Amino acid sequence: MAINFLSDNLLKDNVKLNFGDSNDLQIYHDGSNSYINDTGVGNLLIRGANNVEIEDSDGINMARFKKDNSVDLYYDGNLKFETTSTGIDVTGEVKGDSLDVGGGFGSTGATISSAGNVSANGTLTIGSTGTF
Repeated sequence: MAINFLSDNLLKDNVKLNFGDSNDLQIYHDGSNSYINDTGVGNLLIRGANNVEIEDSDGINMARFKKDNSVDLYYDGNLKFETTSTGIDVTGEVKGDSLDVGGGFGSTGATISSAGNVSANGTLTIGSTGTF
């Protein structure tokens, strides 16, 4: 049976749109939060012919998934994390519990600090005056 909606439809709070023989997919609003609830087997797939974008209610970017391109994550509308063809590009400070760099590391004009030990397998060069 097909249902044709010719105008807007109002579903009250906690009224669910159910999809699937076992109500595997539900879309609803509980008065405070909105839900897309997938409880079936398999994955919940969100597909777009081009880009898939997540914005806040004011239209400010939160995440953009660009077809055949980057994945961009935003903080308060500002791009902070972007995948590139060679890795990632991060704007701002990066904090972590550890860092393991394979293939070398270089920095020009930056301050690198450590509250603990620094170790190197191979040559460690500090400034232009010393190799350790």
